[in-house]
Amino acid sequence: METYVVVRAHGLRTHLLKPEDYEKLLGTANVKEFIYVLSDTDYRNVVEQLPEEVEASDFRKALFKKYMERVNILEKNSPDGLRQFLRNYALGRFEVVNIKHVLRAKAGGSSISVHELFPVKLNVVKWNELLELEKLDDAVRYLARRGYPTLDIAFSIYRRNRLLDVLECALEADYYDSLHRLIEKLKLRELEDIVREEADIRWLYWIIDLKARRANLSEVKSILDKYGGKASEELWSHALKYELEDFIFFLSRFRRYRRIIPQLRRGLRARDYLLVEDLLRKRLYDMAVHYLLYEPVSLTYVLSFLLLCEAEMCNLMILFSGKKARLHAHELRPFIFLPLV
Repeated sequence: METYVVVRAHGLRTHLLKPEDYEKLLGTANVKEFIYVLSDTDYRNVVEQLPEEVEASDFRKALFKKYMERVNILEKNSPDGLRQFLRNYALGRFEVVNIKHVLRAKAGGSSISVHELFPVKLNVVKWNELLELEKLDDAVRYLARRGYPTLDIAFSIYRRNRLLDVLECALEADYYDSLHRLIEKLKLRELEDIVREEADIRWLYWIIDLKARRANLSEVKSILDKYGGKASEELWSHALKYELEDFIFFLSRFRRYRRIIPQLRRGLRARDYLLVEDLLRKRLYDMAVHYLLYEPVSLTYVLSFLLLCEAEMCNLMILFSGKKARLHAHELRPFIFLPLV
């Protein structure tokens, strides 16, 4: 049965957008033309249902619908344990995205509706219940009882430094911790390496982000430890001891990060934290391509495929937003990830 899932992932990979598809999409003049070209791909069934005047929230939900179609195909006929893991892996990350969106709104005193969220039904987080809570601390308490216990620790730190990043870091920590525990419980050992590598990349992002924002890393160690990756103690000790510039220099010793160091430095000097996150996000997708090429008969292939589905969603949202803003192809091309596999 597990072999069936890998075979299905191989079949679905052929449905991913190709470089020539991206070139056509980049060359479109506006959103209407962009949607028309996209309807000539595997996204036809979801974009044809969009209204004439497409809002970003409508487009995002259409992309999520396609993502879920692919997840459901992989889940079909999967053994129960693997099905449970795939569901938690695939939907859990979007549940975290939703929660981040809600917490930012509550911290800023703005309103948010359920229609602005991904339609994720996973654990025991009920979106209407969460949205009805007026205060940030009420929302944190609600979530801490529903699968995100590390938020309790993070909120006490947030009270002191007012950095929402600490709460977001804690959400991801609980997500990866839950995946590690599921792998252990369901004995899905061949998925351990890819999940730990992914957790490492996010762990590194939060270290860089929190150092850049002058957070006390010692305070958040218990949160970062829950990522459960394979990063060396040496990397952590350098993060604690040295200024950010020196830490980035030390990071250049690691071959997997060496290529992005110059851009990373530029992003940090400009305080462009979105660029920093984008660089490490692309490193995550590079990792997925590596596993796709070198683990073709393993369950690792399935998670690699899902990561590339996520990359495709990110690419399409960037292109959609760019077309809305009437940006040219050369302005958008650097921000999309092209997996040449």
